[in-house]
Amino acid sequence: MMWKGRFQQGEFVPLGVACTDANGAPVAPDLAPAVNVYGPTGTKLLSVAAIPTMDRFGTTGLFAWGLFLNETYPAGHYTAAYDYDSGAGAFEGGDLDCFEVVPGGDPKGSLISMYWFLQPQAGHVIQELDSGRLTSGNNPYL
Repeated sequence: MMWKGRFQQGEFVPLGVACTDANGAPVAPDLAPAVNVYGPTGTKLLSVAAIPTMDRFGTTGLFAWGLFLNETYPAGHYTAAYDYDSGAGAFEGGDLDCFEVVPGGDPKGSLISMYWFLQPQAGHVIQELDSGRLTSGNNPYL
């Protein structure tokens, strides 16, 4: 089990697993690992059937994925449970990650770029958030 840390809504939690065999040696699983995310009450909030490989040709059995914390993840402690098979189903592996969502942040994401331009009727701002959303505003409601 690994403690990932504390995060706020609008951030990405780096989730990942290093697949190993019964001896603890790195192994390429039969299929990409699955991950289930459980909330503070133990209910399953998310299930991802296959997380992507992180370094396909450099590191054997390393898989990683970023979980975006939106409105589905209020403040509390969360657990990510990984599951994988290797050796044609001869070994069933798994791992756990834990993290905490603390109050604060914006569930829409963090601001990563902004452009201001002036038009005759008002000043305008276009913002890009790390969630991929574009927002805009104009005077006096920027």
